[in-house]
Amino acid sequence: MPAPNVTGFLQPSQAVGLINQGNKPGVAADGNWQYQRYGKYGENVNHPATDENFLSEEGSYWKAVNATPGTAITANIQTTFSATKAFLTIQNSGPSGGPLLYLDYIRLITVTAPASATSTQIVLAMDSITRYSSGGTQITAFPTTSPFLAGPVPQITMYAGALTAAAAGSGVKYISRFCMFGAIEVTMSENVIAFRRPMGESNINGGTTAVRNVTSVGPCVLAPSGGAGYNTLVLHDYRPSNASTAPTYELEVGGYFR
Repeated sequence: MPAPNVTGFLQPSQAVGLINQGNKPGVAADGNWQYQRYGKYGENVNHPATDENFLSEEGSYWKAVNATPGTAITANIQTTFSATKAFLTIQNSGPSGGPLLYLDYIRLITVTAPASATSTQIVLAMDSITRYSSGGTQITAFPTTSPFLAGPVPQITMYAGALTAAAAGSGVKYISRFCMFGAIEVTMSENVIAFRRPMGESNINGGTTAVRNVTSVGPCVLAPSGGAGYNTLVLHDYRPSNASTAPTYELEVGGYFR
């Protein structure tokens, strides 16, 4: 395959490329040529793929929160695991050949505690089909790009709340299983699920003081739903012995496209 045409001869200090600070290049398929990318001052763009500031600058990093701060989202009253009950679904709704969606973290702030629960249990699943069926609230993701840059609209379909999920696909993979709270949850506690290597784990087993729980579950990468691969993450939650009080949460999710 021939390389792109380059006219003239360049000295070592005269390497040139396209300035693409706010309008990043399109995704190039394997086996195709791609021009070197430069910043506005001529610097070679060679940032780590997980540098959040760079990802935000180029419009790849996104966040999502519940629509009204202070207004929580109600979860199911569920005492055992069920594949058709969930609190959160996140789907990469991009077209075939589009960028991958990397999850960074999920934060749940407990507003209403499940009064009779003996613990709060979480199961994370990846699936290759659309799992959202009904219930809950649609959550809108937005790029964290600076105002003077035209960041793309994230192609994410997300629902949170007392969700009814479609039956799991034949290839579903359960990628994490953990205890988020080892007792009745404490109001205003923060529960962080980090999709990265361990970062100071903690878990509450009792007490009445609000805490910050952190659980690292490792990477989760979602393919575009327009093609093949796992495109949906499902967060299943259940609370043994919680008979009547539905827990409520404020929600924050972060991630990026590459």
